[in-house]
Formats: sequence, structure tokens, C-alpha cells
Amino acid sequence: MNTHASARSGDITLPRWLSRPVTKYITRSGSRWQPETVALCFAITLRQHGTIEAVRATARRLSDLVCREQQPRLKALARTVADDKVIQVAVNIINRVCDLCDIGTSTEFKMPAPPELQLVAPPRCHFKPMRLAGSPESRHWKCQHCSHTKPIEGSLQ
Repeated sequence: MNTHASARSGDITLPRWLSRPVTKYITRSGSRWQPETVALCFAITLRQHGTIEAVRATARRLSDLVCREQQPRLKALARTVADDKVIQVAVNIINRVCDLCDIGTSTEFKMPAPPELQLVAPPRCHFKPMRLAGSPESRHWKCQHCSHTKPIEGSLQ
């Protein structure tokens, strides 16, 4: 052990490798983003979008921001992983990081259920179904044969 001239009598300074902060995970190459941040990005992506394309885009954007050991895995997730496994891989990343960091270790991240779509039978005019018309802000039903229109039920028109 070294003693510095500026240290008080009897004080011993620790070497630099002993005075570093201790982390729970080891990244040899260092990175700009920690695993918790990456897991949070995937969790937000899955909650907001929940699509394969969104997970792939997130992996592509994060691949340069993580430590070098994880970059090939994220690039593979963005390119080559089968479509049916992409969301499961993202959920596994979230769960592993949460277990590692003791964040809700007894619970698992679950995908939100997709909203149920209700199909509506179109109204009829001239014994034939009407077609959707108008811009996305002002949709309505329109007859194919005449100028009759009907508002869509439940809309603000």
C-alpha cells in the first residue's frame, strides 16, 4: 500500500482498483446506456406499439448505444431473428434485466392484450351494402348508386 505525502499520519490510501464503484453486472467495454435503460426502452416499445417492426426498430437504434458484448445480439434481433420469436426475445431481455437488478423479481413483464375490434355491418341502400367514404377525420357511409350518405354510428358527426 502506498502512503501519500499529503495523507495524515497513519492514513493509508487505497489503490484505484479498490476504490471503484461496484456494479452488479460486468461490462468489459463500457457503454453509454446501462442494461436498465435498454430494458426500459423495450418495455415502453412493447407497451406503446407491441409490434414486431417496432421491436426491430428499437433494437436497431439501441445497438450502437449498448456495450460491445451485446451489440451483435441486438443487431441479430433487428435483422435475423424469426418473426414469431422477436417479441419473446424482447420480453426475455426485460425479465432478465429486472431479475439482475432486483426490480420486481417475483413478477414478469406481460404483453398487453390487443384491443378487440368490433366489425360493423354496413347499412344498405338499394339492397346493397354502402361503402366507406370520406377522409379519416370524417368517415361516413356512401351509397354506390345514389347520393345517400349516413354517418358512422359512434362517431362525433
